[in-house]
Amino acid sequence: MGASELGTSDQHTLTVVNQVFSGFSVCGSALIICSYVLFPSLRKFSYKLVLMLSISDFGNQGCSFLGNPNHEQALCAIQAVGIQFWSVASFLWTGAIAYVLRSTVIDKRTDIEGTYRKMHVFIWALSFGAAVIPSWAYA
Repeated sequence: MGASELGTSDQHTLTVVNQVFSGFSVCGSALIICSYVLFPSLRKFSYKLVLMLSISDFGNQGCSFLGNPNHEQALCAIQAVGIQFWSVASFLWTGAIAYVLRSTVIDKRTDIEGTYRKMHVFIWALSFGAAVIPSWAYA
């Protein structure tokens, strides 16, 4: 059963529930971002990764917070591209955190901070590709 098969009342209820929980997620991400900005002692490599994950989650849930726009509206396309971009970025930043943990704990690497710029290039480029390529195919 797809969302289009639901009644208008059920779709509205799901949209409101989604917006409420998206709001909670945005607030949590905003708290982490503000903590990074306000407390310079937190500006370590590991917290930079958490910051990037929080920015990605903030963008993802911010797009989800837009609700359920009509398919004919430009807002629907913007929301679709935004959710795709930020979801992939969030997933990849989570993978980057796992990679750093494995490299430092198991492999005992101490030079892992040098890969930070490469992580940015890889993650943002892949997220951009994952968002743009489907939009060309279905636009």
